[in-house]
Amino acid sequence: MRVASRFLCLFSIAACFIVMPAYAAEDFPSRPITTVIGFPPGGSADAIGRNIAERLSRSVGQPVVISNQPGFGGNIAAAAVRKANADGYTVLFAPWTSYALNTALYGAARVGYSLDKDFTAVSVVAEQPMVLLVSAAVPAKSTAELIALAKRTPGTLTFASSGAGTMEHVAGELFARRAGITMTHVPYKGTGPAMIDLMGGRIDVYVVSAAAVVSNLANPKLRVLMVASKERNPALPEVPTAKEAGMANFEMSQGYGVLVPSGTPASVVKKLNESLVSVLKAPDLKASLRDMGAVAMSSSPQEFAARINAEISSWQQTIKRDQIKVEE
Repeated sequence: MRVASRFLCLFSIAACFIVMPAYAAEDFPSRPITTVIGFPPGGSADAIGRNIAERLSRSVGQPVVISNQPGFGGNIAAAAVRKANADGYTVLFAPWTSYALNTALYGAARVGYSLDKDFTAVSVVAEQPMVLLVSAAVPAKSTAELIALAKRTPGTLTFASSGAGTMEHVAGELFARRAGITMTHVPYKGTGPAMIDLMGGRIDVYVVSAAAVVSNLANPKLRVLMVASKERNPALPEVPTAKEAGMANFEMSQGYGVLVPSGTPASVVKKLNESLVSVLKAPDLKASLRDMGAVAMSSSPQEFAARINAEISSWQQTIKRDQIKVEE
């Protein structure tokens, strides 16, 4: 009897430990959620991420705290979230197209994570086109004039990025290759510092996401030449598309989404997805993102995962075809 009693006691204790995670998942969220953004304040990822986090907080009834962890094109943040507890309380607000690019460019061993294996996709949240900017000090008022200037003075124009291997870096390289020109890359530690030097005339060209452009649209020290999309952007209605600017072979956009560490309970992923989908349908959020040059959107976790895999494959083909190499 004593042996049986001890066995039943041990079984009961073990059962509690097995059931506890399920109860924890059902109660999610019961405390603040940390949203990690791999870029400093002032950039597109931060602006869009904070906008969504504020509304997500109201939706889930818990604070959604932003943690900026910049460095290595956002990869430091991604590597950190990969190691976080898989409980839904640490999420990555990801410019996922950039992460797909980095995965194709460097490989999982170099960036510190496997985008398709170390994370569980929750939902796509927004998308915005890349935009071609020049300093007002550059004597070019159109994309065609910029290309002509670069051909007359090969290698003298400089272009900025928020770091080696970032979407902005590769966008600048691709623009140069497809325009048949050469420019010198100057990496920065974020969009904010790059914009400051562009406005100061210390850098010539910047291919950056629309949100960074819209917030500086009235600045006379900048000139917007092209939106790298098929259609004109509602926040930049006067700016020609890539095709209109004579660069139909240069269309690029930056997508944003939410990821959690692999192994996060399916019920937690479901709750996060449902909350995000609800938030992203709100007219005020759609209008807010539209004013930043972005389009609010959502997806199922499965749809998002499929898009990530397709994007990695697409970048692998582009890198090989255009012979993109990154010097750090």
